[in-house]
Amino acid sequence: MKTLLIASLALTSLAAVAQSNISQVISTNDHTLKIYIEGTLNGKSIDYNRTFDVTGLSKTERNALRDHILDSLGVTPPKAPVAPHPPVAPKPAVDRETSVSARSGGPVLTAQGPDGQMTAVGGKQPYTKEVKFKPESGELFIRYRFKKDGDEFIYERTMNARNKSEKERQRIVESIENEIGLPTN
Repeated sequence: MKTLLIASLALTSLAAVAQSNISQVISTNDHTLKIYIEGTLNGKSIDYNRTFDVTGLSKTERNALRDHILDSLGVTPPKAPVAPHPPVAPKPAVDRETSVSARSGGPVLTAQGPDGQMTAVGGKQPYTKEVKFKPESGELFIRYRFKKDGDEFIYERTMNARNKSEKERQRIVESIENEIGLPTN
């Protein structure tokens, strides 16, 4: 048991000694190369601070000198950071166009868009109706704006119509119009 305890302590201390803590600064311009390295590597203390005159050396020769110095100290050269991937905008979902007919009885303006249909009905009691259906979520959105007894009403409703046909959705819209007492022209 004593031998096992001593062996585990030896391995733990060896792992602690084998750790490296290196701080390095390498800067260069056309005339000088500065290398500053400080820390411990495999239990050995490193304190290196030198400036080299590299006037007349090409970039390849400067890099070779830097790599040779780092190799002689047993330090791996710093790796260039990997550039992040550019952001990609999500593709907009394509909504299926939904066609809903408006009640007759006055001038009717209808605008069909990718989100659904907007209808404006004129006459004695004008109103607007907006119907959107999103097939990927099965969501049916309905909004009405109208005046009733001199007060302006806005009615909005969102419901699940995932497994409904277009005729069934049309019947839902018509039953809501009857339910809220949409003005007739």
